[in-house]
Amino acid sequence: MGHAVPARARGLLTVAASPLDRRSAVHIQHLSSGVIAVRATGMIDSTAAPHVQRRLTEAIRQCRVRPARVRLDLSGVVFLDRAGLDILLQVQDRLIVAGGILELAGPSPSVVRLVHEAHWHGEAWMTATK
Repeated sequence: MGHAVPARARGLLTVAASPLDRRSAVHIQHLSSGVIAVRATGMIDSTAAPHVQRRLTEAIRQCRVRPARVRLDLSGVVFLDRAGLDILLQVQDRLIVAGGILELAGPSPSVVRLVHEAHWHGEAWMTATK
């Protein structure tokens, strides 16, 4: 049996996973570099969106580095509706006011489709990296 590497040794300050239901989850890591790494999986619809927003807002409040930089990995999101897009816009607006950054990483095809439909695809903070 191997030994677990302490979180600090891996560059993590905290790790929190929050299952929304059987269809969705949000995993948050406060990296020692000050970046808040968030991985959302499943569906972000009108049912899950308020919880995702609360988790993101809580993680930003707990960030020790200012301005906050949030890297949101959406590669595991299979469905995003207008409610999900709205919370991303709200979180982005809140971060911008505070001088922070929201970076979307690895958006799934369904996320890219919605972003294009919303004419939001020219935003520089959306990257295809994972």
